[in-house]
Amino acid sequence: MATTVVQAPMTVSLSEQVTVNGKEYGNSVPYTITSIQKIDQRIMTITSAAEMNVIEFVAPGTPEGPGKFAQANVAFIRIKNLDDTNFVRIRMIDTGGETFDIKLEAKGVFIIHSNNIRANVTGAAFAAPFSRADFIAAQADTANVDIEYFVALL
Repeated sequence: MATTVVQAPMTVSLSEQVTVNGKEYGNSVPYTITSIQKIDQRIMTITSAAEMNVIEFVAPGTPEGPGKFAQANVAFIRIKNLDDTNFVRIRMIDTGGETFDIKLEAKGVFIIHSNNIRANVTGAAFAAPFSRADFIAAQADTANVDIEYFVALL
């Protein structure tokens, strides 16, 4: 069976606009990612009871599924906290030891373009190669929150 999915470019446009003391600031930065052929978008509830996996990155040839994507094909990931009060912790995890966390405030958005990470707790200059995250996990702060993820794959 041959696929009938046609690759397409995806345009992302980031913009900010603010007026401070009567002066307008901001910019719009559109860019295009070529050859997108798979999209996954999902809203899910993240609990405060325990960290839970949101996205898993798998090796080439491993079957993909909901929330499970081939590492090399990741082109764009957006995670939005849909809660209007509580933050959620987003953690990128390399099971070989590298992790990093961000605090995603209420209504906040986190965007990445790959699952390549590097963490350094000593403050030393960057000296080691990137590693690939195996998971993106999340845990809500004090109450359950809903998040939305959007993943575009080559």
